[in-house]
Amino acid sequence: MNRRQFSQSIAALFAAPALPTAALATPVAQTAVPSMAYCWADYLTRMHKVCSPQMLAPFLRIDQSTAKLIHAQLIAENYLTASGAAHPNLVARQPKSIPHAASKTVEPKQQAKRTNTTNTPQPHEQPRNAVQDDIPALAEIWEQNSDQPCEDINTYLHTELANTIVIGAIGAPVGFYIHNGTSICHLFAQTADAETTLRDHANATVLGDQSPHTLSDQEPML
Repeated sequence: MNRRQFSQSIAALFAAPALPTAALATPVAQTAVPSMAYCWADYLTRMHKVCSPQMLAPFLRIDQSTAKLIHAQLIAENYLTASGAAHPNLVARQPKSIPHAASKTVEPKQQAKRTNTTNTPQPHEQPRNAVQDDIPALAEIWEQNSDQPCEDINTYLHTELANTIVIGAIGAPVGFYIHNGTSICHLFAQTADAETTLRDHANATVLGDQSPHTLSDQEPML
């Protein structure tokens, strides 16, 4: 190459248009942000004042590396600040306060009515005739409270079902007594209140004017 050709090459180099800086920069791939990420970021910044990748991951069911990419994209979109706080653009859209459920005030009349209902004995608190569904629970009460053995308590209770008075819900009585028409053969209860109620009922319906302690244990056991 002679001197003239060299000079022409140099001149052509400087005459070529310069490439823009943006074209020389390495392109950065953007991460697609799920729509729910915006919702959770909004929620977390309101509840905790900050939204971090570690906080986002369990809500979005993603790993930490993906959460970091989404978090970085939220920052790039001016949804979060670099510290993870809500960006001013997001703050402007957030409500000033979180509404709370309104508490319902009970009127005095309703309160009094509820109190009266509580004092009224419920159906399962009143003595009643035993039914077939009560037998398993009655057998359990017998075994827990009686010192008199019975080889087949279920058969005995089934036989005496018509003469058995119980207290408690059907299938779950808490006490009972068995009578023979003129006296009380057996009386067992799980609580003192149930026993008192059963005794009062027996005195009024079976024993009549007899002493409240007239309990007959003379009936032979099976």
